[in-house]
Amino acid sequence: VDFSADGECAAFAADIAGEFEQPFVIIDTLAASMPGAQANESPAMSKLLVNIRQHLIDEAKATVLLVHHSPKANRWDLRGWAASAQRWMAF
Repeated sequence: VDFSADGECAAFAADIAGEFEQPFVIIDTLAASMPGAQANESPAMSKLLVNIRQHLIDEAKATVLLVHHSPKANRWDLRGWAASAQRWMAF
């Protein structure tokens, strides 16, 4: 599922809302959930997070775990979008 695409995310949310009472969605990995987009670009990440919040959390009432791996060379060397989101976010 391309969670950065509004239609795909909405369709997925509708599917799980109709099938599960308390959906738990694991998105692993962040990069795989937004094909063709760059995880380190703010507009792409904003769209993804808005879709997850609106469709999965608000509409489907899902709990979402979003996995984003750190770089292998230096796991604390955060760049791009990850550098601006060094704190934990909870919706």
